[in-house]
Amino acid sequence: MILTKADLRPQMRIRRKNISVAEERIAALALLTSIKPLLAGVNSLAIYFAAYHELDLTPVIDYCLAQDKKVYRPIAYRSTRFLQFEPISSDCNRDIFVSDDYLPISPVSLELIDLVLIPLLACDYRGNRLGQGGGYYDASLHNLAHRPQLCGIGYDWQLVPQLISDEWDVKLDYFASDKRLLNFEI
Repeated sequence: MILTKADLRPQMRIRRKNISVAEERIAALALLTSIKPLLAGVNSLAIYFAAYHELDLTPVIDYCLAQDKKVYRPIAYRSTRFLQFEPISSDCNRDIFVSDDYLPISPVSLELIDLVLIPLLACDYRGNRLGQGGGYYDASLHNLAHRPQLCGIGYDWQLVPQLISDEWDVKLDYFASDKRLLNFEI
């Protein structure tokens, strides 16, 4: 039985909320091991700062910065559904949402980024992603002339057999978890 997005979202949020802090830390370190082969081939990447028990990218971010990779964070205005990306800094706001008067610092086009790491609630074996439901990533990635590679990030249990997808849903190229890296392009 395939669950609807509306049915699956609350289930996955509850399961993710029940992860202990110790499990979160272990999974974040294991994610770095899983994703290193993918990171080897990129010069620039967009990350996210974990919220609501999402898989934490801090070890990945630290590794990328130590490797002199360009690392960007998403910013979003609540008045639009499109993301912008700016370089991360030690003092940058970790919340994806910014006030309407915020001006991005040295924004970069998504078309110039090699890889985008995207949080998720679930992902299936065909690269379909279930996000929070706001549509920010899908709207921002949908009509690009040159789309970066997309890697969904989640705990391994967030990989499910099949998700219902809509025509506006943008498929992932990869899924990286605390246990593996899956390539959907093969």
